[in-house]
Amino acid sequence: MRAFLWAGSLALCLVAGTGSAALAEEPGQTILTLHESAETLISPDVLNVTLRIEAEGADAATPQKALNRAVAAALAKARAVDGVTIATGPYYTSRNEPQAKSSAAPLWRASQTIDLTSRRFDALLALAGELQSDGLAMVGMSYQVSPQARAGVHETLVTEAFSALRQEATLVARATGLSIVGYKTLSLSPTARPPVMMKAARGMAMSAEAIAPQGEAAAQPVRVDVDAEVILELRRAP
Repeated sequence: MRAFLWAGSLALCLVAGTGSAALAEEPGQTILTLHESAETLISPDVLNVTLRIEAEGADAATPQKALNRAVAAALAKARAVDGVTIATGPYYTSRNEPQAKSSAAPLWRASQTIDLTSRRFDALLALAGELQSDGLAMVGMSYQVSPQARAGVHETLVTEAFSALRQEATLVARATGLSIVGYKTLSLSPTARPPVMMKAARGMAMSAEAIAPQGEAAAQPVRVDVDAEVILELRRAP
């Protein structure tokens, strides 16, 4: 695994509270504030697809019946594919009034989304294509790095970030003629990047002849940020 270390900003001054370093509580001590990061690239191991089903009718019952049948059929197809996790989204029903002075009757609409997740990219893409051919609209598709994959590199990134921070503190201490006493504060912040999203236009469904949606997973960065307040003091004579 290749990791990238990002040098953090540092400053050393003897004016309390006005910079990234300040006098500590103990006489002769100084607080040095440091920030370091370690980052690596991971190939996504999860694909998420969201599809929407819509129906219309002259009364509330008509679109809801049609929607319920379509959702049941879509879920049956999804359950038949191994390795696909299924979750249904919010269910909406609305009455849409015609424009002013129009003689048209009100129109009822019902809609619901289905979220499909899998580590088997090809199988999920093929399923999504089938559901699009059935009239479902693609809302979005995203490649993601799972929590398990992130955990697999977390320890290495933490070790590298803290190692870089210690090296930076040692360099500053040596350059200023001070010695490191310890740490006043330490904080660790794993940074999660948003998944790569591919969105479809509202209502975009595929014809019966259309092929499955295409996707290519790109490596995503996983990063750890470390902040510390390092206590420095004048070197004592031997």
